[in-house]
Amino acid sequence: MRIADVLRNKGSAVATVAADTTVTELLAGLAQHNIGAMVVVDDALVGIVSIGDVVKTRMEELEASQEQLAAYIAQG
Repeated sequence: MRIADVLRNKGSAVATVAADTTVTELLAGLAQHNIGAMVVVDDALVGIVSIGDVVKTRMEELEASQEQLAAYIAQG
């Protein structure tokens, strides 16, 4: 089997978002299309963003907040 075979079965539609799309809008689009990633375009290809990218970024934000809170509490 080749990639061309997979694409033939999958179809040629590509879901895209703009670079200024909110994370909430991205997640809604992923759910609507039942997919795990979207191509980011802004007059040209910018990249690909996946649900994993969103989760990883959010986890990093939460960990940073937790560390700040722990440091604040430790100060007394």
